[in-house]
Amino acid sequence: MFGHRIAFLCTILELGLLGCGARVESNEVAPSAPDDAVSILDAIADGGEGASDAEIEDTSPPAPYDGSPERCTGRGNYVYAYRTDASGASERVLEPSTFNWRVDQENLYWISLTAFKGGWPEGYFDFVNRNESDVFKVGVYEPAKADFPVPGRLGLGIKFKDSGIACLNDRGRFQIHKLEWIAGPTSTKPKYLSRFLVTFEQRCELFTISGCLNFER
Repeated sequence: MFGHRIAFLCTILELGLLGCGARVESNEVAPSAPDDAVSILDAIADGGEGASDAEIEDTSPPAPYDGSPERCTGRGNYVYAYRTDASGASERVLEPSTFNWRVDQENLYWISLTAFKGGWPEGYFDFVNRNESDVFKVGVYEPAKADFPVPGRLGLGIKFKDSGIACLNDRGRFQIHKLEWIAGPTSTKPKYLSRFLVTFEQRCELFTISGCLNFER
């Protein structure tokens, strides 16, 4: 196979590209190889056809989350979460992925979800309205604090299993983009959460946690 490639290259190069096998007089300068011929030779020297896109690892740092709900739209039960420090550097605190949800609270003023992957909890998310009588609607909720529930104050709790990330301050916010309920079986459980698409931002002392989640039942 290697011999056929060399013969093929020589055929091309003899057409005036390199003069493969041709003599070059002492007072003449051999023409340089064009870029495409050099690329072919480099690929052969590397032992094959060259690296595929799948073999090239992307080592660039992740871009800060832009706050868009589209990152979690149309993906089923999905979470996208990043941490950004004061210098602007970002890192994933949870691999963007599809999760199984456990619904811990699903009343009209408090929605609490746990994201599971492979049977293990990976992230915990709490969104709490100001009072039990305040019904969640599509819209922006701020400021929200992590030490909830406190009557008259919004609550936002974002925690991750491996990172231990958590913070207590009143600089959080979240925005509900889609919220749908279905009828429950009894008067004590009149509604079940059916769809919940939310973006969130928890601004801590040294970093910011931001992302989105989508819940569908």
